[in-house]
Amino acid sequence: VTGALISGSFIPSVIHNGQSFHINDLDFYAPYGQGWEVLLYFVQSAGYSSDDLLTNYDALPGLGRIRSARLGDLKINVIESRTQNARDAVLLHHSTIVMGTVCAEKVWLAYPALSHAGQALMTRHTLLIHNDQESRMRAWVVIRKYVSRGFTF
Repeated sequence: VTGALISGSFIPSVIHNGQSFHINDLDFYAPYGQGWEVLLYFVQSAGYSSDDLLTNYDALPGLGRIRSARLGDLKINVIESRTQNARDAVLLHHSTIVMGTVCAEKVWLAYPALSHAGQALMTRHTLLIHNDQESRMRAWVVIRKYVSRGFTF
């Protein structure tokens, strides 16, 4: 109904049968303006508590508003695309390792051969868009996270 997709660290976890690492949260990508509806479901139906809204996340150009919610140790992030298509934000991820989605109908991978081999390419956004030291450091923290999980770039 909302057009939301599951992506993020969940994708390589599914591809590698959850054996290579443990994911800390579940990322839902929603079309612009639909993120609140996804979050509201978890708050009203599943008992999650909503965290603060993060706006204008600058690490990736396709991301709009980011909201999160928790239920004990469980955490979800609801990330809005800057367009009406949630997959647009996924295709602007930091690297190809997380360029995939899961929805009710299918699992989709942008780079299946690379993903299955545990390899990834950094996107030009990761390499070029960070104008300040803090943004560059956040981007490299994410890349190092996947290197520590056994992926090569």
